[in-house]
Amino acid sequence: MINTFSLRQLLIITGIIPYLILFACWPFYLDIRIHESVGINPERLVLIWVCVLWIMLLLTDKHYLTHAINKTLEYKWIFIVVLVFISSRLLSLMQSDDVFYSSLLFINELITNYLLMYIVFLTIKTKKELYLILKVLFYCLIGVSIFTIIESIFEYNIFTGLTEGVSKSSMIAKTVKMRDGVYRAQAIFEHPLSLAQYLVFLLPVLLFSNILRLNVTIRLLSVGLVLFALILTMTRTSFVVLSLIIFLYVFHYIWNIKIYNYSQFFLKYIIYLILLIIFIPGGVVTGRVIIGSQGSEALSSSLTRIDQIMVGYALVKEKPFLGYGVGMAGELMLESSKSTPYVLHTDSIDNMYLKLVVESGIISLILFLVFLIAVVVTVWNNQSKTTDRCLKKFYLWGALSIVGFIVSMSVLAIFTVLPLLYLIIGVLLDYSSNSNSFKSRLIVKL
Repeated sequence: MINTFSLRQLLIITGIIPYLILFACWPFYLDIRIHESVGINPERLVLIWVCVLWIMLLLTDKHYLTHAINKTLEYKWIFIVVLVFISSRLLSLMQSDDVFYSSLLFINELITNYLLMYIVFLTIKTKKELYLILKVLFYCLIGVSIFTIIESIFEYNIFTGLTEGVSKSSMIAKTVKMRDGVYRAQAIFEHPLSLAQYLVFLLPVLLFSNILRLNVTIRLLSVGLVLFALILTMTRTSFVVLSLIIFLYVFHYIWNIKIYNYSQFFLKYIIYLILLIIFIPGGVVTGRVIIGSQGSEALSSSLTRIDQIMVGYALVKEKPFLGYGVGMAGELMLESSKSTPYVLHTDSIDNMYLKLVVESGIISLILFLVFLIAVVVTVWNNQSKTTDRCLKKFYLWGALSIVGFIVSMSVLAIFTVLPLLYLIIGVLLDYSSNSNSFKSRLIVKL
């Protein structure tokens, strides 16, 4: 008889953790090279292994199956939204000009993102396991930040030479990124925007929350290191997103201040207005001062995104409900732009929401946003209920990190960092579940 406890541990150690590492610090360029050489990349192999172990666990452990049912029912409305969203993506395949290709992309999206989230949600049960995941993420974040700084010093990425293929992914990855003559770091990712999204997403949930209980010196050095790496990506949006996250954090604490008279009431809202003026426009100004975003290349990228929205809008009007099929948006928009005054030079789309609505319709986009907002609200409510200060900050910064990711997807549609988003969502929902087996204080040391 299979030892199911060992099987669950095996799933975490040989499945979830390696998969996490592959997306958190594995060079995208090397991934492309392996895929072009043998037809499959390491992520797919590990994911197959994760699925096999998880199915075995479901079939051999009745307690785990009962646990899975109870936890799923606890968040039934979130998972119902996910299922309806997945169904809408599935229905869009009927509209695709290449059903086989769209089906492959759909299956990849389903397993890589949503199944992974669900497996993590059901499998992590102890404080030690949670800490292991966060600790791995922390070391990956620090490693990527150090590599970013080294890359910027030498203005050379040692991994770009590994992408010798002629596919679109290869061409994007090995192209040296510049902005008005200044080198833009991309580290292990295929684009500086992906790196910036990665840094802005993990920085709050890992370091601002201090869930790892780092000492003050290590924590400050780590935050400084990540922020410096973020500057080297030369991305304006990252500063706006980070400013929004900090603004919401401060807003949260001021909101909880008790009001005893009208003067305090007006003072409270004056402070809100001042914070809004400081943080949000401040993020834009910081981006322009540090990055120099007044240049022609920055202006060109902004105009391109506007052109994409206009072309996408025309396409959505023709098929507003089911879209054109998973993976079809890029080439379709490029081809359609030729008969419009809007200029698109590539089939790359710089807006996840635009890509989603063109591929599978307005209903699909609404469901996707409802899912993300529901997760944020759930995690936010959990932090207001707990009396544990460590958990309160973990929930709060976790929710804010997801908000930051939601904003960053308006200028980026690259999938590379998405699995980390779903993994963190799985961890946050799992740890806050009433059905979980560990609800005691989290005390960890680095």
